[in-house]
Amino acid sequence: MNGLKNKGKFLRDVWLLTKSYWQSEEKGKAYLLLTAIVALTLGVVYMLVLLNKWNNAFYNALQNYQTELIFDELIHFGWLAVIYIILAVYAFYLL
Repeated sequence: MNGLKNKGKFLRDVWLLTKSYWQSEEKGKAYLLLTAIVALTLGVVYMLVLLNKWNNAFYNALQNYQTELIFDELIHFGWLAVIYIILAVYAFYLL
């Protein structure tokens, strides 16, 4: 029960600290920035999922000695890495 009171007090304190920012004339920028950060975070997570799938495909190609597929997967990795770096840089810039 005491933890619930602490949580309520914490949330109230956070709201008191941030209320003026979310209700000011800059609130449009605040919502836009929040949306951009959430979208970039979801994009980075999606890229990590794609990299994980690539990892599986690449090592399966290595295990099966499929030379042609290995080179295709390396090119695919290059594109994934470039997109991931761009998303990560923008996310880092906004935070």
